Amino acid sequence: MTTERKNVANRTDACAIGNSNHAKVEHFGRPTFGEIFQDLHFEAVIDPQKPQSLQLHSRDGTRFSTSPQIEHRGQIYMPAKLTEGLAQIVRFPLPSTEFSSHEKLTDAMAELFCTFGRTTKEDSNLLAAFALSTWFVDSFRAAPVLHLTGPSTRVHLMMRLLACLCRRPLLLGRLDLASLSTLPEGLNPTLLICEENLAKNVARILETSRNRDLAIPYGKSWIHGYGARVLFSDPNGVNASDLRVHFVPTAGAFPELKDDAERTIAADFQAKLLRCRMLHFNTVRDSNFEFAEVDPAMQDDARSLLTPLIDCGDLRASILSSLLSRSKEVSGARFTELDCLVIEAALCFCHDSSKREFFVQDITAAVNAILMGRHEESVISSKTVGTALRGLGLFAERVTKGYRVLLTDGNRERIHRLAGDYNVASIQEGARCDQCGRIDATPS
Repeated sequence: MTTERKNVANRTDACAIGNSNHAKVEHFGRPTFGEIFQDLHFEAVIDPQKPQSLQLHSRDGTRFSTSPQIEHRGQIYMPAKLTEGLAQIVRFPLPSTEFSSHEKLTDAMAELFCTFGRTTKEDSNLLAAFALSTWFVDSFRAAPVLHLTGPSTRVHLMMRLLACLCRRPLLLGRLDLASLSTLPEGLNPTLLICEENLAKNVARILETSRNRDLAIPYGKSWIHGYGARVLFSDPNGVNASDLRVHFVPTAGAFPELKDDAERTIAADFQAKLLRCRMLHFNTVRDSNFEFAEVDPAMQDDARSLLTPLIDCGDLRASILSSLLSRSKEVSGARFTELDCLVIEAALCFCHDSSKREFFVQDITAAVNAILMGRHEESVISSKTVGTALRGLGLFAERVTKGYRVLLTDGNRERIHRLAGDYNVASIQEGARCDQCGRIDATPS
């Protein structure tokens, strides 16, 4: 046999071996952290006999069982291997266990924060609702993000408690893109990051990966960062619309959360919360969320907090009250935001039937008059207003008297839509015209 024919034969043998290995992989099954079908739901859980290994815990109708693999519709599924990266330190639950009621479970979660963290009732309820929401994160388009502010010792204690309750928690001291890129697809962990000043590139990726539909390339691979997260944040850097809990220095010692108690709490609650997820996932996923009174900037967080609170009337009422209070704060902040001020001023010109156009200097004067009326000392320049107008899609043309925007039917409609979308102060206070009514009646 010639050397060339030997090389061809070797390559053929190698391909045969490769195909054989591929067939074995298919035979042994598809690795997974969990799957949801119409007639079957299963999740990766800790093997009670081998705590370093995973099994698959399933719900089939009213039957719950645990096994090393599951065959469904001709496909064999096996728990994914945790061989490298951040996935190795994720806390997985034990197989699910029964709980008395959804309401009693969430009440017990809130009580945990009261006992160990000495939090207020309102904050305890918010923390409990957030922890519950992480078990349904894959049913939302945007994952919830919670900001904790205050003394580091209290924030770290709250992080530990949340790691006992949240789904697939990862409690981290630091985070960089290289480690974030090791997260496998489908894990959707809850990241609890005890680092107050995240690198800008990491913070940007965390914000982007909050959206389940966005793919994030990283070199020749991808970052699978979707999931809920808890951040140790500077109170001055938290937006009014963000979910947040602030802790103040408190005199006296806190109850100590010992390691064995922490493990016991986590094992008990995680098994019950897994059962809660498996019982109610379809209900949460298919719910039609409508809370028009909540500010648009807070709709995603409101959806993630409120929809899992099935049969939890008191807790649901507490969370909704807290969200509405914060919603008013967000709406109030718009009284002095540049884009909102520019839209509000433009809306005034729209409501003057004699106006066919406005100039940038006219809008600037109106913006500064609004600011003065709201006891703000800042003064906005015409250049800044012109830039804001362009950003809003209202383009000014140069004429001898300056830069003007024509009040065409198209521009009037755009200004009204912007006023509704930004919920500007004059809209909140009831400014209306025929076009306002038509815009209100048009589905967004």
